[in-house]
Amino acid sequence: MPRGSVSVRRGRIAAAVLAALVLAALAPLPGGPPRAFAHANYERSEPAFAAELAESPGRIDIWFSQQLFRQQGANTFTLTADGGDIIAAGDLSLDGDDRHHAFAVLDAVLPDGRYFVDWTNLSADDGDTAAGRFVFYVGRAATDAEVAEDRALADELLVPYPDGSAAAEPGAGAGAPPPPLPAVVVEEEAESGLHTAVLGIAAVSLLAIAGLVAGRGLGRRR
Repeated sequence: MPRGSVSVRRGRIAAAVLAALVLAALAPLPGGPPRAFAHANYERSEPAFAAELAESPGRIDIWFSQQLFRQQGANTFTLTADGGDIIAAGDLSLDGDDRHHAFAVLDAVLPDGRYFVDWTNLSADDGDTAAGRFVFYVGRAATDAEVAEDRALADELLVPYPDGSAAAEPGAGAGAPPPPLPAVVVEEEAESGLHTAVLGIAAVSLLAIAGLVAGRGLGRRR
């Protein structure tokens, strides 16, 4: 076979491999393309994070960074006393004028103590779920140990602590750890890492093939 024909064939093979790598890098991973990890995150609440109230609140209000999807069972809350007893639980109601805002009316009068609100939601912006927790106090102030725990919780959930102070050192306090992130968040982060790895491999391969093709072209010209 003439030398020129071999060079042409090799050039076509290199071009075909190059095109395949580009398509592999741009193709979505199984299960759909990677999504942004914004989620409908906690922004503020009433009672506020670590608030110390003089009396029992009549309801719980939470504002999120994204609008919520109106679906039964998608946006929930659980109000738990410090000892672990569930005081109230159910769906959050969405504000008809502002779907960043959800609330729950409390029928029970809370005795003095420390309370946790655990929430889940479904974003109307990107369809992702999120979960979190905040704490408040009724009829008393937080102890030093509780302040340390609350600061650690605020740091874990990216929630501002009222006085703006830094989070506690690891191991400070003896409170329960914050709830784990929803499985969907973990899956999305894994998909994103895999997609990044594919893009990196494809980029290195493209550079290698481009150098090979250029080198062969230079050899033919000589």
